[in-house]
Amino acid sequence: MIVAPFTIAFDTREQLPFSFQNIRMDRKRAFVLTQKRTLLTGDYSIVGYEDRICVERKSLEDLYRTLGKDRERFMRELERMQTMECSAVVIEASWKQIANPTEDDPLFHSLVHPNSIVGTIVACAGQFPKTRWKAAGNRVTRQNQRRHRVGNRLFL
Repeated sequence: MIVAPFTIAFDTREQLPFSFQNIRMDRKRAFVLTQKRTLLTGDYSIVGYEDRICVERKSLEDLYRTLGKDRERFMRELERMQTMECSAVVIEASWKQIANPTEDDPLFHSLVHPNSIVGTIVACAGQFPKTRWKAAGNRVTRQNQRRHRVGNRLFL
């Protein structure tokens, strides 16, 4: 195991911070230090680079709320992210889950239509080109995939 040469800062308002336990560097497991602090923009950064790097994490439920009733506040955040050298919005869902919530999903009965959410993401990607959007899947799915990985193959 090696110690990462950086410390990840996560915002004090982040309710479910990542643990960064399964990070690999040069094919070795890495121990990544984290530090809770107030970030002006985003949920995550690297200590010392908070004005240059930011990542905004969104659960699927938070994404719907943010692009629905909290849209104006989020647009201001996306504007601030344009001043960064590297910025991203990471969604804890797949593109399929975003566009097609199932009946058992609490968002299925949301007042915001999935097409509106997808359209807003596409519009934001065009309006704020320096910010990357990543649908990363949910944490449980990723953890289960890691458990079934052997070498370079993924067994589901």
